[in-house]
Amino acid sequence: MKRTLLLAAVSLLLCGTLGARGVKTLREGTDFRADTTEVGDFIRLTLDGPTDIVLDARGGAIRGVDIRPVSRNIACRVEEGRLRLLGVTPCKIAVTFNDDPSRPVYLFADPPAPKEWRRLPADAVRFGPGVHEIGTRVVTGRDRTFFLEEGAVLRGCIYGKGATNVRILGYGVIDGRGTKRGTRFERCEGVEIDGPVVLSRNGWSNSFFECRGVTLRNLKVLSSQVFSDGIDLLATSDVLVDDIFIRNEDDCISIKTRKFGFSGNAENIVVRNSTFWSGRQGNALEIGWELDAEWVRRIRFENIDIIRKGTADHLFKRAALSIHHIGNAAVSDVLYRDIRIESVEENLVWIELIPAGKWGSGGGSVENVRFEQVSYLRGREVPVVIRGGGSGAIRDVVFREFRYLGRPVSSADDPLFRIENAQVTVEP
Repeated sequence: MKRTLLLAAVSLLLCGTLGARGVKTLREGTDFRADTTEVGDFIRLTLDGPTDIVLDARGGAIRGVDIRPVSRNIACRVEEGRLRLLGVTPCKIAVTFNDDPSRPVYLFADPPAPKEWRRLPADAVRFGPGVHEIGTRVVTGRDRTFFLEEGAVLRGCIYGKGATNVRILGYGVIDGRGTKRGTRFERCEGVEIDGPVVLSRNGWSNSFFECRGVTLRNLKVLSSQVFSDGIDLLATSDVLVDDIFIRNEDDCISIKTRKFGFSGNAENIVVRNSTFWSGRQGNALEIGWELDAEWVRRIRFENIDIIRKGTADHLFKRAALSIHHIGNAAVSDVLYRDIRIESVEENLVWIELIPAGKWGSGGGSVENVRFEQVSYLRGREVPVVIRGGGSGAIRDVVFREFRYLGRPVSSADDPLFRIENAQVTVEP
């Protein structure tokens, strides 16, 4: 049974109809959550079936609409100054009106809560609807569960130290803008975060230092300003990142091995089924810069949409897909598969061995990096840069079924490549 939902994007009020025989008002704080952040407005609601969703264009005429990621194939039509999204099912999308990406509307439509959330441990810490001032909530010990009911807002940061089996579940909001981060875990094992929206600014939004066994699922991250990384995995291994959305101004995902007194290898990391929008700083999917360790290996990025990658006024080495290696680690067995990139303003890919500096001792290596079914869909012409360095060549980089602005790329001699001291192969 299809529903109709009206979202007034200016005042963020909703009403709508349910079914063909009855009318139901959908109320903010009960049936959905809507809010404003520094990077746009977001609406969070739960859908249990196809739903028409109507967005008001802030009182102005709708001259154009951009719905990303395009792979979601959201059908729509404009009617009397409003945008109707047709038959929406659970998704995470960004809607831009009139070619103005500065104030998008993010629609986070979640599926019904998993049945598991109804069977939480008796000692689970539950946060009901409303605002909860938690400051920096330090978590230690083992077997700790935090549940955020729909409508719950935690203002502050959940900070795990040496904890085991910590779960943060639910469709609430962690507003870490005051603490400059939403979650931080140090030397923890068995961390699971599933469901919440995390807000942050000018700090690593969700960070993991020397952790093992991390699962991040159905996470929605909106953060602003420089250093607003979405997820940082530092000396952290055995990680699954699945079905998330990140919009921030720095790295969306960053994998490192040494910083702030923490160090160690990074391996067995999977990032999949997710959408990323990186702003003026940083990169969308980053390995680097700080990579002093024995190894960084078995890294997988699969089924991913990068809907925008901006750049600052000064060009640097920013890219949608990047390995900035200034450390001494052996980086190997990295796979980018089924990646759709919609807009990039600086570089499409950047891989480089960088001489020693304040972020690393240099001398590392990069080999066995594969790009399979990577497509750059639209936007300006930007290069693929792969540079070996004084420590040696970059080896065994393979592009397979690589498409660039609508055309297949069949040779490493294609002018889009800028290759120095690197072994690069392009396969059909």
